[in-house]
Amino acid sequence: MLFFFLLLHNFIIAQKQYRFLQYNFSDGLSQNSISCIYQDKDGLIWIGTQDGLNSFDGSKFVTYKHNSQKKHSISDQFVTSITEDNNGYLWIGTRNGLNKLNKKTGYFEYFNIKNKSKTKNIKHHDVSIADKEGVFVITVNNEYAFYNSKQKKIIEIKAEEMKSVVPVFDSKNQYWWVSYNNKNIYNKFLKDSLAAATPNTKFIQNKIESGGNFAFMDKSDVVWLCNSNNHSTIELFDTKTKQWIRNKISIPARIYHISFDTSNTAWISTNNGIYLVKNQTMIEHIASETSNPYSLPTGEILYTLHDNDNNVWIASANAGIFISHPSFTNFTFIHTPYINNKVKAITELDNTIWFATNNGLYTVNKNNTATLKAFANKQVTALTADENNIWCAVSEEGVFLLNKYGTILNHFTKENNSLTHNTVNQLTYTKSKKIIVLTESGVSIYNSITKQWIKLSTDKSTKNTLHNYFTFNAIEAANKNIWIAGTTGIDILNKDNVSIQYFSSNSDTASFPNTLITKVIQDNKNNFWIATISQGVFYYDGKKITQYSEKNSLTSNIVYSLEIDNQSRVWAISPTGINVFDTTAKQFFPIVGIKGLLSANFSLGAIYKSKNGTIYLGSNVALIAINSNKIQLQKQQLQSIIYKVNVNENSIAFDTSFIELKEDENSVSFEFRTSNFMQPQFVFFQYRLKGFNDEWIDANMGERRVSYTTLPYGKFIFEVRASRSQGNFLNAPIATISIYKKIPFYKTLLFKFLMIAFIVIVLLLLFYFRLKRKLKLQKQKLIAEQMLENERLRISRDLHDNIGAYTSALIAGLNNIPTQQTSKQTETLKEYAQNIMSNLRDSIWVLSSKNIVFTKFVDRFKKYALTITESYPNITLNFSENIKNNTVLPFNITLQLFRILQEVLQNALKHANAKNINIFFEDEHQLLITIEDDGTGFEIEQTQNNSYGLSNIKERVKEIGYDVQINSEPTRGTKIIILQNKANAL
Repeated sequence: MLFFFLLLHNFIIAQKQYRFLQYNFSDGLSQNSISCIYQDKDGLIWIGTQDGLNSFDGSKFVTYKHNSQKKHSISDQFVTSITEDNNGYLWIGTRNGLNKLNKKTGYFEYFNIKNKSKTKNIKHHDVSIADKEGVFVITVNNEYAFYNSKQKKIIEIKAEEMKSVVPVFDSKNQYWWVSYNNKNIYNKFLKDSLAAATPNTKFIQNKIESGGNFAFMDKSDVVWLCNSNNHSTIELFDTKTKQWIRNKISIPARIYHISFDTSNTAWISTNNGIYLVKNQTMIEHIASETSNPYSLPTGEILYTLHDNDNNVWIASANAGIFISHPSFTNFTFIHTPYINNKVKAITELDNTIWFATNNGLYTVNKNNTATLKAFANKQVTALTADENNIWCAVSEEGVFLLNKYGTILNHFTKENNSLTHNTVNQLTYTKSKKIIVLTESGVSIYNSITKQWIKLSTDKSTKNTLHNYFTFNAIEAANKNIWIAGTTGIDILNKDNVSIQYFSSNSDTASFPNTLITKVIQDNKNNFWIATISQGVFYYDGKKITQYSEKNSLTSNIVYSLEIDNQSRVWAISPTGINVFDTTAKQFFPIVGIKGLLSANFSLGAIYKSKNGTIYLGSNVALIAINSNKIQLQKQQLQSIIYKVNVNENSIAFDTSFIELKEDENSVSFEFRTSNFMQPQFVFFQYRLKGFNDEWIDANMGERRVSYTTLPYGKFIFEVRASRSQGNFLNAPIATISIYKKIPFYKTLLFKFLMIAFIVIVLLLLFYFRLKRKLKLQKQKLIAEQMLENERLRISRDLHDNIGAYTSALIAGLNNIPTQQTSKQTETLKEYAQNIMSNLRDSIWVLSSKNIVFTKFVDRFKKYALTITESYPNITLNFSENIKNNTVLPFNITLQLFRILQEVLQNALKHANAKNINIFFEDEHQLLITIEDDGTGFEIEQTQNNSYGLSNIKERVKEIGYDVQINSEPTRGTKIIILQNKANAL
């Protein structure tokens, strides 16, 4: 039987090529010895090692280790088991107690269970399952118990017959207790108290050992039980029929763990790789392969896990963790004996694949082995096939025609007038039986029917002219037109090889702006797809051009080549991998590949779809065969996870989706991730902080953290979403966390309102008291003014009634004296009395008027001046005015100003001996009065000190705040100017 298994093993290895991605210590894993693996509800993978717990999202490991200085760290480095309850808490079994992990805070809560029957603490814990009530089936020093997390106490299983059994769950959430020694199966508890603690949770595949026995439940509710004495034999019990299955499964290796994939195939971890068993029959053995750099390592495989995306995770004893996906088997690398032998072109003849490399021309047999056919150690640059033969180009040697055996039949070169250049970029065979040869300096077309060559170049003097000097690709469209793509665009030729249309690509306004055209294909609906070197892919339906780029689904704008598979999907090959266009979703999706494939350097134009639908790609290392019929696109959206929040650069706990910031916490950052284990480099994120900036922001490639350094007060919601392409965020799930930065009371609107109200009240009070004081002062001033006014009126009345009466009586008495008796002295007294009466009238006029406008003042003084000059018939008095503002004069200034002018006029009349006196009044800019005569004048310097009249004038002028200017010279008259001081001007 063992010989049969070995033969089967060798046959399977020849038929199937398994590949695994490896992650180890150099990738960030805490240790290479893996004890257990678990996938949580968020899709993250948790890895237990002998030196710490790790979480993994496909791109980054986060490690948790025991730290005696930190209260909430894990209790021990050696992790033995992992599971998750319905509340999202992880329960970690270690060699030193049980740990409950809050994934959002990163805090561990430690449980070291003390057995009631013993005095010492129980150290080693393994957790098999936990329900939403926090009840666990746990292994405690090889004995079973329940642990109730609410009561935080252990419930022991005391029944003797339960001491050496193995517990498992079926699909109906029933316990099954399997005893290997006597083959007893229990599916209920023996004690009612234990039945009350039974978890009601779906079974999670964790290894459960008891005295060396361990058991698993497959997806058909069949128990797989392994004996401690014989770790290579598995016995089966069907819980539905309640019968042991007669057939046993023998594995030629020591068994460590069993898991089941979606097809219920058992993956059995052993000390010699993994054995696959289906329908109780071993079908395959996966082990280390020296010829496959992506195979499993030598040594023990301890654990396997099948995640939600059908990836299988494999834990090794000393080489880290390995991951594979079912689609990996759809990719086959076909190597030549040369290392890194670049594949440059591919074709097919009689169901045989031919490919051109830097070291010759090869074919591929049914076992995917490469065989050299021709041109050893020569660089073959292009390749195509007609119905019977192979056409291939050798660097700088032109084109060769070979039969299906590799024998050279003909040779075409520039020298024999066949080609435009001996360096050929591509060969294309069309349905019209033409061979199109693209060279570095033009195009040659061979008509297999007429056996004639036609050369096309950029020479515009011929009808066979091109716009492209250097060309990459040519196809024949359904309407027999030939499309030739090159450095400056696409030339379209009719069946007679005459250019009929041109699409430019060498300007901003071109059909395909500022790029190089690398490939043109036509789909089954006769629409065209155009690959470019910097602008992604263009779709042309004959009328409209649509662009696909990094902005709306492609992983790169550099596209080397295009092909259409049997499902009418367009494959775009770029430096970042393979993108496939889905016609339903109308967008590109990156496909799952293997390590090295999606980052491989593919060859320009080296792609070919065989008759059976296999797509062949040329890369720098090998020919890659892809079973495109089995490739499924990952259209499901990625779930983002916010797993860390930093405030002022310090990590904080956030048990819920809400955090509250203090006043001085101005900086907050968020770290996020998602689980995409196959293509973490093609995960794109968008984020925003609603309430701060509602626009979605694209995170840079590889960016998993965003910071806000000047966060204002208020309520915000941080949102992040992920996608496998930049243009596919619309329906992506959003992870959120709410932030509230409470405004301190002294910065709230209420406080500001109260402060404003307080200030307003204070200002109103100040204004009130000031107004009250002002009114009081005004009242006092009014009283004073009223008293002054009353006194002024009283004085004017007294002057009129008393002094005026007496003066009038004096004048009347003097007038009654007979003229003949009047003496000179009497005349003098009479004159004095008249002057007194005149001055008295002037004073009464001023006192009786509170304020006098300038025009009335001028009129009053004119009347006075004309009256007084009647006694001087030889003097002519002239007046002029420029009164614009009609200035108002207070009564005290009016009286003084009137007296000053009287003094000046009388001096001119009495002492100047003048013939003319000119008086000018003005108030345009400031009040100004000028009195000018043409009399004898005087020496100012000699007169000023001895003249009482001039001194009196100056004193009066000064008292009222006016200025005076006196200009006089002997024989030149006198000019006196009285003007209002500018500081007092109105």
